[in-house]
Amino acid sequence: ELLTDKSVKTPAQLAEACDELHRRGTQRIVVTSTDFSTSKIVMFASSRDSRERFSLQAERLPHRFTGSGDLAAALLLAWEHRLSGDFQAACRHAMAGVAAVVRRTG
Repeated sequence: ELLTDKSVKTPAQLAEACDELHRRGTQRIVVTSTDFSTSKIVMFASSRDSRERFSLQAERLPHRFTGSGDLAAALLLAWEHRLSGDFQAACRHAMAGVAAVVRRTG
């Protein structure tokens, strides 16, 4: 919302916000904090070049965690490098890594 000056309350509005950021030149977008579901955590990703857009879900735990977005970003960077730019696979691995850490610490 801050980057696009657009309200993002639904998945469709999130897609519109991503389109705006892609028009401005952003190659890849990953949103790790959405409140679209009360029972799931959703990671939404969009790639300008491949026109790939997907979401991943994990069970929401009844705890609050600090730094999980930072962990997701670090894992995404590492996995994308290791997988030679396979964006979707890197997102899957990053989401799985965050889920494993929060399950163990929750």
